[in-house]
Amino acid sequence: MIYAWWTGLDVLTITLIIFFWIIINLVITTIFLKIALAIVNAKHTDFGEVFLTAFVVTILFSFVFIHWIIAIIMLILIFYFIGKRHDIGFCMAIIVAILALVIALLVILAVFVTIGIIMGITLGIGIIFGP
Repeated sequence: MIYAWWTGLDVLTITLIIFFWIIINLVITTIFLKIALAIVNAKHTDFGEVFLTAFVVTILFSFVFIHWIIAIIMLILIFYFIGKRHDIGFCMAIIVAILALVIALLVILAVFVTIGIIMGITLGIGIIFGP
C-alpha cells in the first residue's frame, strides 16, 4: 500500500505547514495588491495597511464557495472594503482587484515561461545535438 508523504506527520507539523502556507499566501497577495493600488494612486499603501486589507479579503473570500448568493455578497463586501480602506471608491476597487489578478497571472506566466526555457535549454540540448 502506498501512503502519502503527509500521513507520517504529526498534527503540530501539519498545523505549522498550513500556518506558513497562509502567511506566504498573504505576503504574495499583499505584494500584488500593493502594486495594483500604487498604479491607481490609492491612499494608505504601506505594506502593513495593505497586509491588513489582504488579510480581511482572504477571510471574506473564504466564504465565496458556500453558495452563489453568498459569493455575490462577499465579493461586494470585498470591493466595498478595499474601496473604503484605501479611499478609492467601489468601481476603482473592482479595477484594483482585476489589476492585481492580471499582474499575478503575468508574473506566474513569466516564471513558467522562464522555467520552460531553462528546461528546454538544459534538457533539450541532448535531444538536438545528441547521437
